[in-house]
Amino acid sequence: MSAVIVLILRFLLIIFLYAFLITALYIMWRKVNFVAKPGEKDRIPSIRIESDPPQQSLVFNQPEILIGRDAENDYQLDDETVSGTHARIFFRNNQWMIEDLHSTNGTFINDERIATSTVLVSQDVIACGARHFSITLEDNGVSPN
Repeated sequence: MSAVIVLILRFLLIIFLYAFLITALYIMWRKVNFVAKPGEKDRIPSIRIESDPPQQSLVFNQPEILIGRDAENDYQLDDETVSGTHARIFFRNNQWMIEDLHSTNGTFINDERIATSTVLVSQDVIACGARHFSITLEDNGVSPN
């Protein structure tokens, strides 16, 4: 009689293990599908970079913007205090961020030098070398005035 009970307990254990594995795989599948929905992840909000002088305003919708003195950069700054490729603005985890690319004179946000990737908010003033420019971020599909 005890052999029958042990056999039933083994079958129950196997059933519970399979149920656990199936549930875990289903939860992981739902999370992957939620994160990777097409259309939502591909949408990158606009970012406007305004500098003065000279008065220059550019709007970008790309996931990465390189800033520097070299012609290959997306936002070129004609100033000897700016490195060839000075900084990088990029969109990650639903927010715009900036990082210094080991420039000689550093990158500053609102007069504070940054050492790591830093989140940007609208109206931040960025300084690369002696050049200053402000950032305006799109808010939920509507560009701020």
